[in-house]
Amino acid sequence: NNYNSIDRTDIKKKIQEKYFDLIIYSSIRRSDQFLDDVIKYNNKVIFIDGEDDNIIDERYTKSGLYFKRELLENRNNVIPISFAIPKEKILKTINEKPTNLLAPLIPGRLSTYIYDNEKAYYNMYSNSIFAITNKKLGWDCLRHYEILMNGCIPLFFNIEDCPKLILKTLPKERLSEIYSNFHNVLSLYFPFKIYKKKFLSIKKIFSYIPNMFKNKSASIFLKKNSDILEIKSELLNFTKKNLTTEILAKYVLNKQNM
Repeated sequence: NNYNSIDRTDIKKKIQEKYFDLIIYSSIRRSDQFLDDVIKYNNKVIFIDGEDDNIIDERYTKSGLYFKRELLENRNNVIPISFAIPKEKILKTINEKPTNLLAPLIPGRLSTYIYDNEKAYYNMYSNSIFAITNKKLGWDCLRHYEILMNGCIPLFFNIEDCPKLILKTLPKERLSEIYSNFHNVLSLYFPFKIYKKKFLSIKKIFSYIPNMFKNKSASIFLKKNSDILEIKSELLNFTKKNLTTEILAKYVLNKQNM
């Protein structure tokens, strides 16, 4: 409520006078404005590198904590960080009567990107039992969180290959277990519409043939798999407790011992 009352004038002078408790560069490889003065006047500083690659810019790691999203290995003064979501965006309870067995949005299939507003996009996930997600340029991706926050179950391709320090806040072992238990759902769908080339295989193509006429009804699937609603609730509750921007902010400040 007091956003507009905050004094944002003469930033450089404030840096020189150490007015700020902490200075955070939220995208350090895109902007390091005022950094010479920040360092010269011994301000506490944090650098956040949310790029999709594994590059670490060594110019900054000696001057403050460096948070890296796609971190491959332990490095001095470099700390892993992940995406997060505002808690007010998270669905309060799961939809117990979803109509889609699999969410109709398929990553990489632009013809399925048909949602022109946030509400319709979120409803698509909340009205689905499962949704496909996978590594993009980087492993971390807002789509993982959008699926989870809408009470939908991610079918995460190859998550077992994700490096240890990436996606640290997600329940990777649990998501890998869920994929192992329920990936057969995907065999009900035409594989060339489900998988990108890198995920497609002869086995997946042939597994579709005996299943091509099977019923894809969400209600029938729920009757046969009584634990699905429990899994949906489990993941939604995990999201509320672990994946919010508030939790992420506390994590960053605790690392700085603020």
